[in-house]
Amino acid sequence: MTTPEPDERQLERTQQLIDEAEAAARDLREKTPDPFPESEQAQPS
Repeated sequence: MTTPEPDERQLERTQQLIDEAEAAARDLREKTPDPFPESEQAQPS
């Protein structure tokens, strides 16, 4: 059994949703301070 070819409109809509989600996440990261700023700098010993 083979998988049917995806619908181009569905692929475009899916990519649009991904782009919107990435933009929303980027905006939230810029607006929301990191509650654990040391976590990015912490290096395992």
